[in-house]
Amino acid sequence: MKQELLLQHPPLHHLAYDFIGDIHGQHGKLLQLLDRLGYVERDGIHRHPEGRIPVFLGDLLDRGTDVRGLVRRVRTLVEAHVAFCILGNHEYNFILLHTPDGHGGWLRPRTKENLRQCEATHQAFAGYEKELTGHLHWMKGLPLALDLGGCRAIHACWDDALLKRIAHHTLRDPEFLQACGNRTTEVHAAMEILAKGPEIALPQALAFLDKKGIERRNMRTRWWNLNGLTKLADLAMPPGTLVGDMPLREDHLLPLPNYPADAPPVFFGHYWMPPAGPKAPLAPNLACLDYGAGLDGPLTAYRWNGEATLDAANFVQTDYPVEARAAA
Repeated sequence: MKQELLLQHPPLHHLAYDFIGDIHGQHGKLLQLLDRLGYVERDGIHRHPEGRIPVFLGDLLDRGTDVRGLVRRVRTLVEAHVAFCILGNHEYNFILLHTPDGHGGWLRPRTKENLRQCEATHQAFAGYEKELTGHLHWMKGLPLALDLGGCRAIHACWDDALLKRIAHHTLRDPEFLQACGNRTTEVHAAMEILAKGPEIALPQALAFLDKKGIERRNMRTRWWNLNGLTKLADLAMPPGTLVGDMPLREDHLLPLPNYPADAPPVFFGHYWMPPAGPKAPLAPNLACLDYGAGLDGPLTAYRWNGEATLDAANFVQTDYPVEARAAA
């Protein structure tokens, strides 16, 4: 299969896909979800009796207790041609963190915070460095986005214009990879939005606390259904991140793609929707499947059967602990 960042109409072209959100090393949750979805394991390979295809939406790495086992599991399924996996921002960051910049440093600076983010991954592969090198090469060949015809998948943000800029490239191309790590390039700017979603700088008087209690002055934003919004807080992702009546300015909207309401359904993760919140589409043709599985939240999937309008009844998730629900 050709290695490009936008994979269009690939050979595994079906009308039944199970899109699976960010797993973050939670191998046990994945096994429970695959079982709940009806997959049967034989000789280490999970297949569905009806021929369904799982699509992993990225962020296999970091946070969880069995990153190594999870990566091996997903890679085995992909290489057996019974599953797809796309690149998440955690894989993207990890690749940059392990790529020399040619000036004695790394494409992603090895700051204390950047190293802390991938601590669980480094611990999981302690003593298995050669295996990790092989996984890094595999991850460089993952697509950033899938266009399956009747539906689409990307980790954070579908933007047609930006995807055109990077569509036929691959992170296995050293020159392109160097451009990804260079903050002055258009390639870097495009990859940051596609893999991590658009963000805007908040006015000086505004800030919010993220899920870890860290004060943030940049806010992740939605990139669909932008018409008619009046407050800056209406843009926040996940919803409820920001409160208040600060008016929305036109310049806040200019860089956002505004995914069309009549475009094919798109599935994504990344945004840490409230674990105890309702599992439902964010729009008739958009579904976020990240509900915090990397910590105490449920691992969540959407069972797609060719429909143009998404249905909350097609969300499937793992168990959500009572103690986690009470704390959410």
